[in-house]
Amino acid sequence: PEGRSYASNNLGNYRGLAIHHTGVNPSLPTEEAAYRTHAYHLGLGWAGVGYHFLGSETDNQIAYVGDLETIRAHVWGRNQELIGLCLSGDYSVRPPSRALLERVNRFIVEFEAWLGRSLVIQGHRDWALPSHPTLCPGNGWYDDWGLLVE
Repeated sequence: PEGRSYASNNLGNYRGLAIHHTGVNPSLPTEEAAYRTHAYHLGLGWAGVGYHFLGSETDNQIAYVGDLETIRAHVWGRNQELIGLCLSGDYSVRPPSRALLERVNRFIVEFEAWLGRSLVIQGHRDWALPSHPTLCPGNGWYDDWGLLVE
């Protein structure tokens, strides 16, 4: 909505990265998923896409979609300390592809090198406050969680 914006943040405030899924199948190409997520979040009255990064196993890409120097809207009550990475698809009952897990791993390694420090990497549900529980990013993520940043 016009006049809305996300609050400023300092890169030094981030202590972790929250992994999300859109919860919608099939997985869409990254650009289309970013457009649809942005439109959906605007419809919720937000200032735009609530994540910093969005990716897809359809094209195995991860795109920068939200200014890192802003507090986005992806983990209620924890946004000031977390970077949001959302992946297009529903991983509630199936794991993401091995190629996507490898791509996410490469992204995390490269991002932490750029940031100059390590982050705590967890799923949305692991970061969620008890007052706002969620199943995101789906049980499928946890089947192969050990493949991330070993």
